Amino acid sequence: MRHRIIMYFGLALALLVGLFTLWGGLSLGGLTRLGIPEILKYWSIPLLIALGLTLFSVLAKRKPPTKRCSSAAAVAAGVFVLGGYAVLFIETTGVLRLATVSASAILVGVGYGLLSLVWQHRLSSLAFDDVVKTLLFSLVIQSAGYLLLCALLQDCTWVVFPFLVALAVAFCLIALRHPEPNEDRRTHSKRRKGALKSAVAELSDPLLCVCAIAFAVALTRAITLDGIERTDAINLIASGCIIVVALALYGIWFVLGDDRAPFKKLSILGLYRAFFPIIVTALLALSIVGNSLALSVATLVYVLFTFVSVFIMSTSISVARAHSVPATSVYGAFAGATYFVFAAATALGAWVYYPRNFGAATLSVIVLFVFYILAMSYAAIQARKKRRGEDATTRNPVEAKATVVDGVSERCAVLSQQHGLTARENDTLLLLAKGRDVPSIAKQLFISENTVRSHSKSIYKKLDIHSKQELLDLLETIELAYENDR
Repeated sequence: MRHRIIMYFGLALALLVGLFTLWGGLSLGGLTRLGIPEILKYWSIPLLIALGLTLFSVLAKRKPPTKRCSSAAAVAAGVFVLGGYAVLFIETTGVLRLATVSASAILVGVGYGLLSLVWQHRLSSLAFDDVVKTLLFSLVIQSAGYLLLCALLQDCTWVVFPFLVALAVAFCLIALRHPEPNEDRRTHSKRRKGALKSAVAELSDPLLCVCAIAFAVALTRAITLDGIERTDAINLIASGCIIVVALALYGIWFVLGDDRAPFKKLSILGLYRAFFPIIVTALLALSIVGNSLALSVATLVYVLFTFVSVFIMSTSISVARAHSVPATSVYGAFAGATYFVFAAATALGAWVYYPRNFGAATLSVIVLFVFYILAMSYAAIQARKKRRGEDATTRNPVEAKATVVDGVSERCAVLSQQHGLTARENDTLLLLAKGRDVPSIAKQLFISENTVRSHSKSIYKKLDIHSKQELLDLLETIELAYENDR
């Protein structure tokens, strides 16, 4: 329990650092003495680019970081972020002021990138369920902490920022000292050639979804800031919404159980399908009604992207385990590309929307452009899925036909329905039917070996069998619809 609390609060503090720097919690207007267009150009864009480059830099390292390396990165993260914060207070004017703000943003971006990578490495040692639960609880603590600080300090929250950074680094170092139960450095050292490339290839569709979402969120946020009197209101309202949504998700998880939890079934593509109509409707309403909806739309996209970020971290860990590569490498490629797209969309908002390059129609043009990006991304994903299916059938039609005729999955599904197996027991049953042993099942389902044995015992009891051979014999007795048709 003590270790879980350290993980929850440590990750929450790291996320809080991101909220203050990446999402404007530092009241940058007052600290930089710049307007919104200048803040976007000389703070947000340099910070996002530096963050993306830092995340990409981890691809140069083929093995997962050691504890000493992770601890050094955590300390360096604190130094960079605090150094960037200190640079903001250097008194300059004119062009020098813009250069100072950009230098500060770059330092903060590097620091936050390092801190994100360290936490991604630490989370990768947990089981998948624990990863998601840790992320949800950390979001609640982060949001509640921000609301509390704003209530106590109001416009002076920047005063406590150095202490938050120091606490974030301290908690990170404590978390790194704890033994990692699922440490798999030997697996990583023996991984096959090209494993990282195949992992990134598997992420191509989710990455396209997330980049399209990031583009829409960044551009929407950039244009809505113009119609909001107090930009910190976005963070305040969004923090309350995040608490409600995160607790609701955990509540659903607790009620339904691990086997039927929403995160087990909801994918990034599914989230994208839900996101698409919401953001398009919100933007269309904004273009018609005007600035009266700016706060609502900005809050909505912030909350959506917050939970997309959770999926980036958890999906990276799942894919990394499936391909036996470091989770930091997968996350670096995934999140790095996302933040580069975020920077590009922010630049588009700063250099197109605020100068009003299309006159009164600028907002409508941007809304149409966002709709085009979202629609084309979804169309590209669907086309690629269809092409992959056709290619698989064309390359090996005999194998494709055998897959249909074999019907192992269908037979397992029939057994599950007949005997009332849970979703997780059905997953275990399918892998047992395919001849997998306990360690490989545990690795593929991201559960412990004891949990696999428990599921197997329950399956045997429900099916009234005592061995794997009896299971195979039972499966052969299942008649499928297509067999009857023959």
